[in-house]
Amino acid sequence: MYIMEIRDMPLDKLQEKLKESKIEGGDLVPSLAQRLREEGREQGERVGVKKGMEKGEKKKAKETARLMLTDDLPIENIAKYAGLTEKEVKELLH
Repeated sequence: MYIMEIRDMPLDKLQEKLKESKIEGGDLVPSLAQRLREEGREQGERVGVKKGMEKGEKKKAKETARLMLTDDLPIENIAKYAGLTEKEVKELLH
């Protein structure tokens, strides 16, 4: 693992060094591609969760604004308390 972290060693050289050291590399040392895939998957999950949370928050804000509209509250107040723009609140009227 140390060799992989500090050197850009070709795979065949790394395999040769592992054979010399009598270390089985298949299960012990993840390939660079495996590590990159895992990092990409984790990053994708974080982005997906963040986007999902934002979408859910926006949906809830619009639901709250619709309820406030039924009470005939001023659009500027609805926008302020629901965290929406006045344009977004006006679009809910249609």
